[in-house]
Amino acid sequence: MMSEKQEEIIYDCPYPLKELLIINDCIIKEVNISSHVKKHEEHGITKELVVSLVKSLNEGYFPPDGPQPKDKRFFKAYFINYNEKNYKLVW
Repeated sequence: MMSEKQEEIIYDCPYPLKELLIINDCIIKEVNISSHVKKHEEHGITKELVVSLVKSLNEGYFPPDGPQPKDKRFFKAYFINYNEKNYKLVW
């Protein structure tokens, strides 16, 4: 009997911020972190790390990344040598 690959169910985990952030002229009160981050915990990618990276974007402006669908916009930020590792944050 062949087993089917189980599909990952992804959901958002809200993380309220104690201090407001302003990114791309938008006020950010809460960070929603995808449950997909759990797949990368063994590599040190945690919710706390994601929030730390997001906080470092405060007061920054980042242009949209590539062609954008009408109802969504995607952005990327690269962190070189952040805590001695390199990261890419997509939002």
